[in-house]
Amino acid sequence: MLRKQILQIETTLDDIDSFADFSSCIAIKEIPERNVICYCGKISAFNREGELRSKLNEEIIRQNVQFSNPQYSIAIFHGEDTEKGILDIEVQNSVIGSYVDTEQIQFKFIKQIAAATLIFKGGYGRLHRVNEAVARRMYKP
Repeated sequence: MLRKQILQIETTLDDIDSFADFSSCIAIKEIPERNVICYCGKISAFNREGELRSKLNEEIIRQNVQFSNPQYSIAIFHGEDTEKGILDIEVQNSVIGSYVDTEQIQFKFIKQIAAATLIFKGGYGRLHRVNEAVARRMYKP
């Protein structure tokens, strides 16, 4: 599974001309087991992830949720309805303590995982382009 992720990320980097002016590398990272607050939602474009994070933040404030240290802030791409142009995304933040689930927000335990990650040095303004390119490559139908 990790080899496939690495190959997909490498192929994506080769396909994107705009990466020529900054450096990048692929690294295997162990993400430890953790408790998370999560919100699943649908958005029309990857760069609209902030809308989902805003909903998550409302509940973080309401329940005075405490983040873990280190704090893992992760977005998971679950799928896409290509006909409607809708992306199914889950956003998570790692937390400490116990909290109450709501209709839209869940608290859950996530097991340790290994992931192929892309690390790049360059302008933060390009991050959304990198994320979108990798997500589209990895979840092609």
